[in-house]
Amino acid sequence: SDLKDTSSSSLKERDPTTERNPRIRPPKNSSDYDYYYWKPKMSSSSLPDATRALALNSEYCKVASPHDKVHKEECVCTFHSPYTTSNGIVVNLSTFVGTVQELALNDKNQEALLVRIVKEQVEKETTPKPAEGGTDAMETEEPAVSAPTKLGIGVEGGFASEQDQYETIAKYSVVHLKKTSDNNAVHVVCEIPYDEATKNDLPMSLTQSVDAVINHSGATLQQDVQVWQMDEEKPQVSKYAESLPFVDNGVTISPDPKDWKCQKRGDHENVWLNLSTGYMGGGRQHWDGSGGSNGALDHFTETGKTYPLVVKLGTITGDISTADCYSYASDEDGPVLIPNLAELLQKRGINVAALQKTQKSTAELEVELNATYAFDAITEGNTKLKTVTGPEFQGLQNLGNSCYLNSTVQALFHMPELAQRYCGNNSITEHPILQSVGPNKAADDLLCQSVKLSKALSSGAFARPIDNDGGAHESSNNNNNENNPKYRVAPRMFKHVIGKDHVDFKTGQQQDAAQFLQYYLEQLDR
Repeated sequence: SDLKDTSSSSLKERDPTTERNPRIRPPKNSSDYDYYYWKPKMSSSSLPDATRALALNSEYCKVASPHDKVHKEECVCTFHSPYTTSNGIVVNLSTFVGTVQELALNDKNQEALLVRIVKEQVEKETTPKPAEGGTDAMETEEPAVSAPTKLGIGVEGGFASEQDQYETIAKYSVVHLKKTSDNNAVHVVCEIPYDEATKNDLPMSLTQSVDAVINHSGATLQQDVQVWQMDEEKPQVSKYAESLPFVDNGVTISPDPKDWKCQKRGDHENVWLNLSTGYMGGGRQHWDGSGGSNGALDHFTETGKTYPLVVKLGTITGDISTADCYSYASDEDGPVLIPNLAELLQKRGINVAALQKTQKSTAELEVELNATYAFDAITEGNTKLKTVTGPEFQGLQNLGNSCYLNSTVQALFHMPELAQRYCGNNSITEHPILQSVGPNKAADDLLCQSVKLSKALSSGAFARPIDNDGGAHESSNNNNNENNPKYRVAPRMFKHVIGKDHVDFKTGQQQDAAQFLQYYLEQLDR
């Protein structure tokens, strides 16, 4: 349906008798807001035009739960990601489908509110040092590159991780898109940056929707975790949960994630709460020195190994099944389920219904590391390979077990007949199948994902730039680095849609390429 006319002189106030929601926690500046619904005391005329326009249409926004599919890592119709261009991708705040801007309204909806996500991976700043000769000038100290002497990743003497070299800069904005009446082109009605300074002027329904998308683990990671967990034993209910001792020491935990930090080292990430004592400690320190401060495990040991159950702060929501719980007890020592988690947290002043997920679970972090780690650091670390890039020379990222899939589709989509059918012209966003399917169904449509993959392989749109000598640029910055996310083509959606109904191809195990080829052709023939 059409959204409201943004020229209205006053904002519509919501009826608290019909939209009362006591589960919504009020913002910090509660004196300017009604507790249960957004009704700023300021008049609409005092709000900027763009902010007022977004506020009027915010009733169509939804808040994503941890179980919703939120496609925020990649466009469902192309391989554009938040890293690819300065426009990033936009995620619909009602359907949670992410696309490039020009495909965002391919469905019947003529307009929508979306959050734009733009990311850039940049090199970390090097430490300046005084220049030789005693002048006041400073010169950059380049870190020395040496061969690894330790079997570890991201630790001193070990293999360098991307986090050691680069940092990610993320920018968000709320955008109102609408189709023009003449040629159905998508244009921006209004757009404002989304940050701590601007979000206070927006209705709570809108900010909660945007925050839920930003903090969501994402559909891609959800699917990878499901595949990963197929080979893992499912967590069992902890035998200590029902009769867990509670230390009445007056400790209460703030609902604000900014106040959560390790009491041993002060870290604000990977913080685990002891459900008996209220102690907040860092996660385990790994054998190679990486990981957390080990504060939570040390506290368990220092208190006589009496209080074994902990939960990772930031993974707790109204659905307690999303919480990352662990037992340090020697007869469990692993992930567990705690059915009475909400009651235990309530004793520390935590209302789980008011919390949103802000941290990745242990399983999600393991899958993410497996997906992004450059395996050639070990297998080809001392070999200088010649890079070939450009149209029809697009590589595919190995998803851990997808070499059978990658090699098959590379051969298939280089056949002229299939390339012509599924690629067509070199425009990434133009194809009859993309236009007919629409973004809401694209992620689960095999033909749409085949078009998406074929266009990426043939067009060269995601290939690294080529210099005058025909080789890929090698630059000191990360703009043309081969590990830059803007040049990665990972066929995750394709693998999921082709394998979801197959007993073998939906797993994370190695498979036979010939068997996959036959199965894929059978599915295309349906």
